[in-house]
Amino acid sequence: MDQMTTFFVANGLIQSFSGKGLVPEEIARSIDFLIAIGFGAGFTVLLATRLGFPISTTHSLVAGLMGAGLMAVGWK
Repeated sequence: MDQMTTFFVANGLIQSFSGKGLVPEEIARSIDFLIAIGFGAGFTVLLATRLGFPISTTHSLVAGLMGAGLMAVGWK
């Protein structure tokens, strides 16, 4: 993959997993929120791997995003 393709794909993923539309924009842009998503996704992958479950990193990112969003704004 060349650099331009890699940049395009990475930019698309960042837009998809940014939290916009899930939480207010000021929360979605905060570094704490982004770190929480990363840690949640990483923990999900580690736990599933340790327990021998099949895992998708995309699904773990979605779960991390949902968990961080629920903690940031609550259940509405």
